[in-house]
Amino acid sequence: MGDFWSKESPPSEQLMETGWCEINWGTLQNNEMKKNLRKLQLKNPAVQHLHILVIGPVRAGKSSFIQSVNSVFKNRMVNAACTVAAGGKSCTKTYTTNPFEDEGRNLPFVISDVMGLEKGRDSGVQPRDIISALKGRIKEGYTFNPVKPCSEEDTGYNSRPTVNDMVHCLVFVIPVSGCMDNDLIRRMQNIRQIACDLGIPQVVILTKVDLACPHVKEDIKLVYKSQTIYQKMQACSDAFGVPMSCIFPVKNYHDEKQLNLDMDSVLLFTLTQILNYANDFVA
Repeated sequence: MGDFWSKESPPSEQLMETGWCEINWGTLQNNEMKKNLRKLQLKNPAVQHLHILVIGPVRAGKSSFIQSVNSVFKNRMVNAACTVAAGGKSCTKTYTTNPFEDEGRNLPFVISDVMGLEKGRDSGVQPRDIISALKGRIKEGYTFNPVKPCSEEDTGYNSRPTVNDMVHCLVFVIPVSGCMDNDLIRRMQNIRQIACDLGIPQVVILTKVDLACPHVKEDIKLVYKSQTIYQKMQACSDAFGVPMSCIFPVKNYHDEKQLNLDMDSVLLFTLTQILNYANDFVA
């Protein structure tokens, strides 16, 4: 199959006259999105919080997305010292579930992080562990073993998962630059198919969009008008079979020293769509 980015048309630096998605920009709009997420009514009374799982290749930006969301709600930059993979190896070693607060109240969702997918069979997270996590069978704090998936004999195995342990939306985090080998793409396709069989909704987040388009690097508000980003989304949709409506381009906080209002808007818009899918799933 090869790297799916290589199948794209040559990148276009043109901007569309009309974007394919409308985001409301500004402080008031961001505050309204935060308010709506804070007051989100869960459609199943047995569910304490919507459970989101992020997976993807090493250095895709999984942990950075989580920390970016955390920064948005804390209204300040959150220390992200352990979110960047070093030497091509995953920074995340354990199954970690992150809660969020806004105005001193727990928000009605959590996001779980796993070890990144890596090239080779004996490195990175085992696809079977991701499948177990989807079913709620991985306990918080379990340390991933790249050569052996979690089994019933492991102390980190959850033999009695509740509706809150199970995943309500699976999020693939994929960078718009770099390449993924055939095996890595196939593993992600297989995971997606199993999520489909379980009825779990899936979303793709495309990260590092500023590196793909100079217009977006200059102004993130142009992300939904960029021909280049649109082509990236189409290539991703073709490779994984995820509808374009379920693919969201974002820019995580990385080298910024303070929050950016427009970056927050894109992150909040994306998070809102993810939680809507998850809430529909638990209904």
